[in-house]
Amino acid sequence: MAEPGERVAVFLPSLEGGGGERTAALLAGALARRGWDVDLVLGRATGPFLVSVDQRVRVVDLGAKRFVLSLPRLMRYLRRERPRAMVSHVAVADFVHLVARRLTGIPRQSVVSVANDLYFGDVRIRLPQVRLAVRLLPHMYRWATRLVAVSHGVAASVVRASRLPESAVTVIYNPIIDDGLLAARHAPLDHPWFVQGAPPVLLGVGRLAGQKDF
Repeated sequence: MAEPGERVAVFLPSLEGGGGERTAALLAGALARRGWDVDLVLGRATGPFLVSVDQRVRVVDLGAKRFVLSLPRLMRYLRRERPRAMVSHVAVADFVHLVARRLTGIPRQSVVSVANDLYFGDVRIRLPQVRLAVRLLPHMYRWATRLVAVSHGVAASVVRASRLPESAVTVIYNPIIDDGLLAARHAPLDHPWFVQGAPPVLLGVGRLAGQKDF
């Protein structure tokens, strides 16, 4: 794997929205703090998590109006910068990542992070070409150097869909604890639900979508 001081890339469509985007921003910052030269490569440099990206991380904006068309721009980036390793988040980014690596042979280390059970489709995917890419993706996983799943359940779905051995998938939980979260735990909790004697509170976190199975 890449050593500190070498260039690594974290690749995804944008920093709009959900947990995958937050995870990518946290990962990029953590790698930079540990001595890697980190590029956060985005199809479009937009989204609320941009402001939280560590200043040591270089944001590379591919400027693609449609993410599925970012493939040639990613290939040019790979040939120009030649990162030692790249990790992608979000299925569409995984697809573009693997095709670009297949066509360029760069980088030597190619990591795909899988966050969703492959048998529970994401209802947000509307474009038919994107749906096709997501369906093809499990058959392309063998092009990656390493597959990372965020849970054992997701890992099992990757093995089932790709027919790869269990040893091809490593389970690494999402990095949800950072300095901001540790500081927030000391903030005052001022809400009537949490006064002494109030009923117990059950907390669920996630989109109200079928995929989350609330």
